[in-house]
Amino acid sequence: MVATKRQNRQALSALRTGSFDLIILDLYLADGDGSDLARMIGEQGRNVPVLIVTGSAVHRNGELFGLSASIKAVLRKPVDIEDLIEVSEHLVMTDTSHLSERMREISLEIRS
Repeated sequence: MVATKRQNRQALSALRTGSFDLIILDLYLADGDGSDLARMIGEQGRNVPVLIVTGSAVHRNGELFGLSASIKAVLRKPVDIEDLIEVSEHLVMTDTSHLSERMREISLEIRS
């Protein structure tokens, strides 16, 4: 499932009703800070990796990882699409514990 949300509250609502293998998150959302959303994802016990994409120079990469255990990668804007694809695939394939059984099977087929 792919869902595009521009606000924290919309994203939280989507998380309550949907299942996601990866969350790609900007730090600056219309109604708040994306790092708050990443923290909430971790506090809810969701085992979904978060990839932060940001153009902000306020936080250094190391600081961003400290904001939430859910944050597994950070890409700086402008993002090369090949980098985004490679990092996304790596995050989804590295930790498959949150994937459905069928997705794990597909992941094994791709790796073979």
